[in-house]
Amino acid sequence: MALELRFAHPPLPSWDDDVRTDADERALADGIRAGDMVAFEALYRRYWERLYAFAFRYLRSKEDSEEIVQEVFFRIWRGRAHWVPAGAVRNYLYLAVRNSARDRLERAAVARRRQNAPRFASCGSSLN
Repeated sequence: MALELRFAHPPLPSWDDDVRTDADERALADGIRAGDMVAFEALYRRYWERLYAFAFRYLRSKEDSEEIVQEVFFRIWRGRAHWVPAGAVRNYLYLAVRNSARDRLERAAVARRRQNAPRFASCGSSLN
């Protein structure tokens, strides 16, 4: 009896075949890669408010949420020559904001742990 493998989901299509990727967003991404500030601004205006609300659900801070979204867009612009989001641009943006928010929360937790850690005075003597 031969073993037959069945997958719950077919493999995801490539960028060119991805029907979920909006052609307009792909054109914006191509424009951004070419240095088109108008395309960048269009993408920013399209997603800023939604990404801010998404970040706010993680961070619960207006300032931190604004900063995270701006950082994501800044990184896109700074690395625009090599920016090729895999799949839908929308998905890329949400993942970038989520990851940045999680990183910020983790850094804050580490800082709190360090601040609350017991401090040992160095007395110059060795423990024997």
